[in-house]
Amino acid sequence: MANIYFCLRMRKAVSRRVRAFAMAFAMICFSSVSLTSNAQEIVPSINLECEEDLVDFDLPAENIAFVHCTLENPNAYSENVDLTYQTGELTAAGPGSVTVASGSEVDFQVNLRADSSTTAGNHEVNITAQVTQAAGIPVGFLTEAETHSLDAFVPEFLDCEANYGQSSETVEAGEPIAISSSFSCSSNLNQSFEIELHLVQSDASEEGKWPSGFNDLSDQPCSIEISGGSGLANCQFVVSTPTNLVEDWTGCLVILPEEVLTAQSCSVEGGLMVTVKAKEAGTINVGFGENGTLLEDLGVSEELEPYVIGGALAMIAVAVSVVVLVYRRRQSSP
Repeated sequence: MANIYFCLRMRKAVSRRVRAFAMAFAMICFSSVSLTSNAQEIVPSINLECEEDLVDFDLPAENIAFVHCTLENPNAYSENVDLTYQTGELTAAGPGSVTVASGSEVDFQVNLRADSSTTAGNHEVNITAQVTQAAGIPVGFLTEAETHSLDAFVPEFLDCEANYGQSSETVEAGEPIAISSSFSCSSNLNQSFEIELHLVQSDASEEGKWPSGFNDLSDQPCSIEISGGSGLANCQFVVSTPTNLVEDWTGCLVILPEEVLTAQSCSVEGGLMVTVKAKEAGTINVGFGENGTLLEDLGVSEELEPYVIGGALAMIAVAVSVVVLVYRRRQSSP
């Protein structure tokens, strides 16, 4: 029993001597280094500087922002430095540790990333450096951390895309156009809004007034709800076409968020290309413009047009007869 007790005491004594020797060695190394130059410090340190105090994201086009930093070792011995990043909702990619030679500098880059669910506004980012080893000796318990703080600004954004399932459609004049489309959006705001239909002529730079005869006959509006960064809606639209056209009409149908008041050209929007074929010659065309008739504008259906036109012609004939009769009577009177 006495031998065991003696061995334990010897082991503890040896451990204390090893720790004491390591501390003494470290102090001798740092003291000897400090004597070589008045500018050197006994306690290891590192200088951290970063160029940016504010970075901006350009969502949704660019979801990465860059921070450029430099570590400077002012001492006469090499240092191992641990790097940590506090970014909140953002994610960071950068080196976890760096070795900086005596009296040298090391540049490094931190990539900050935002996604569609990252809250809009300013986000605080902290980049921290701490010396963990000096001349190969662990010194993390002696050193203080250096931190650079900056703001990362995330703007509000909304990015939507429509999938029409087909690139084009051709119908005869007077036939309706049926559209079925999926509409997906990504945004960093939880929101809901209506989706609206737009009509653009093929040679126009932007949407104008819809030509006569084109009307949105959809039964119910289409809406989308965005939550957690994304949303999806399936929309159905029905559009009437003019019954009488002098020539074929070409253009595109585009669905867009309600906040977009005017659609751009078909080449920009990339909607569903539509061709409305003109009816063959021989149909009656009474009205203003080439894309609709006066009777259409008055709400007269295509089935009633012959009766209305016939009645109008009969009234004109009666009126002409009355005028001729009155004229003759006046001529025959003395």
